[in-house]
Amino acid sequence: MLAAGGVALAQGVSPSDQLTVPLAQPAKDTTYWAKSLKVGANLTQATFSDNWKAGGTNNLSFTALLNAKADYLRDRHTFRSEIDFQYGAVNNAGQGFRKSLDRLFVDTKYGYAIAKSWSLYSSVNLLSQFAQGFAYKDSAGETRARLLSQFFSPAYLTESFGFEYKPADYFFLRFGTGTLRQTFVIDTTLYRNTPDQKNYGVPIGRRMRNEFALQVMGSFDRDVAKNLNLKARYIGFYNYRTLGDPRTWDHRAEAIVLAKVNKYISASVSSILIYDQDADPDVQFSYQLGLGLLATFGGINKN
Repeated sequence: MLAAGGVALAQGVSPSDQLTVPLAQPAKDTTYWAKSLKVGANLTQATFSDNWKAGGTNNLSFTALLNAKADYLRDRHTFRSEIDFQYGAVNNAGQGFRKSLDRLFVDTKYGYAIAKSWSLYSSVNLLSQFAQGFAYKDSAGETRARLLSQFFSPAYLTESFGFEYKPADYFFLRFGTGTLRQTFVIDTTLYRNTPDQKNYGVPIGRRMRNEFALQVMGSFDRDVAKNLNLKARYIGFYNYRTLGDPRTWDHRAEAIVLAKVNKYISASVSSILIYDQDADPDVQFSYQLGLGLLATFGGINKN
């Protein structure tokens, strides 16, 4: 015989004499994290015989990438952290390895929801590179390499506070109304060896410059078709001191299209566009095409 609540009663035993056995309660879901990790590598080689009439140069190139994300969501609180490391080099016969891709980016953000799709946020991010960068000049069988940059020369450390608009998991737009940015150029040989070097805006004789600005940052990361992912990011930096002069505004736009051939093979097309007068008066542009291995490890969805 069953009593109300699902507790069995033995015959001849009153309910008051029966031990009460509580029903098992489902464990509370305390998983509020979503995590992902991408690790990839591309390797390309081209070899030509000495009598190859179409012309060509023997070369070997590689790129490697690591992208890790962690997102936390509970009630009104959000936390997001991302690490994006990329490095590549190419070796043309007789020239040795020359860097073709170099990126070090770390971003951490805390948010507090104030309305649907809107949050107050504070963040810290770092943008730099791993290795030395050179400008090469080949003439009369001689190669000259001029040092342009290296690790933490330059590096941009940005602390920002403002408002974030996030209508979907794959898109956000931040308005950093109170943003401080420190530009570091640790290696003083960059301007000592190149008299016309602007030193990335850092005053000559110093290793750091501090700026107060408005920062706009947007990110889009979504599968736009089956096995096809588009990731794009924009960072705009507008110094309050020179806000009325658009020529002083800094822009950095990045995009990568990633196509998965199968579980581990992928192809990618990526590009970066930079406008920063402290580095160069003209727009800078880079383009990469790769085919190689990519391992993706998905995390646990938020509760």
